[in-house]
Amino acid sequence: MRRSLRAAALLAAGAMAAAPAAAEKVRVTYPNLNGAYIFLFTAIDKGYYAQEGIEIELLESGGGTATPALVSGDVQFSTSGSSAISAIMKGARLKVLLVGQDRPNWQLWATRPDIRTFADLRGQQVGIISRGDTGEIGLRYILLKRGLPQDFVAFTPFGSNVGARMAIVNSGTLPAGVLHPADVEIMRGRGMLKDGRLLVDMAEEVRSTFNGLAAADALIRTRPELVHKFVKASLKGMIYARSLREPHAKDGAGRQIDKREQGDRGQVTRRRAKELWRETRAERNADQKLACVQDRRG
Repeated sequence: MRRSLRAAALLAAGAMAAAPAAAEKVRVTYPNLNGAYIFLFTAIDKGYYAQEGIEIELLESGGGTATPALVSGDVQFSTSGSSAISAIMKGARLKVLLVGQDRPNWQLWATRPDIRTFADLRGQQVGIISRGDTGEIGLRYILLKRGLPQDFVAFTPFGSNVGARMAIVNSGTLPAGVLHPADVEIMRGRGMLKDGRLLVDMAEEVRSTFNGLAAADALIRTRPELVHKFVKASLKGMIYARSLREPHAKDGAGRQIDKREQGDRGQVTRRRAKELWRETRAERNADQKLACVQDRRG
């Protein structure tokens, strides 16, 4: 009997050891669906986070709200790099771990025929995703660059919901608002933006951290292994997304993006997914880049 119990205990212990460890849930924010953050969805779709034992909980949140959540510990990672840097300059204990772009791809569009130049916006409301986000930071940089006061315009957040943003800009409720180039093409394809006029292309005028990954100093100090795994999986997603050929990519990220933009976000076409992927293509092969990264890490 004693031998039987011992054998049963050994079998149970072996089964527990062989069982896969439960994935650790990690909360990550992203501002909105555009090509700058496709690396995150790619890494999820390709299973890179799962391979590291990480289960992702995605939260759509602009940089102005995501960064305070990062500081408080409500989320573990944020993709709003520029907002994190602004908070760091004010004393927040954060670090930007990875940067994907050094130019924001937002554009400022006038919504009314009487707004013909940037100067016409004096004292007017400008729509942004959230207060303190990349759009606001980029526009404040442009104000500084052009020698204009920081209160030249007022900033009104209209949220990260793509459909709502398009509707607000198209209605002319606000004199101007930030849009992504893919948003502009979709709107024009639907007969919208008839009175629209491009006032500022931030990709041409602003040089600043746009997307990437930020984390709190406390997380880096107490959970370095988790941070390393998350950055590793994110980097693989970034490399894969930039190097993948468009015909394959359309089926890869399209499913993920379509799922996340159904319901109150509205139906997203495959054309939109294709646009997002086109923006993140690169010329070099992903496997070669990954090999170089791994070689450097030893």
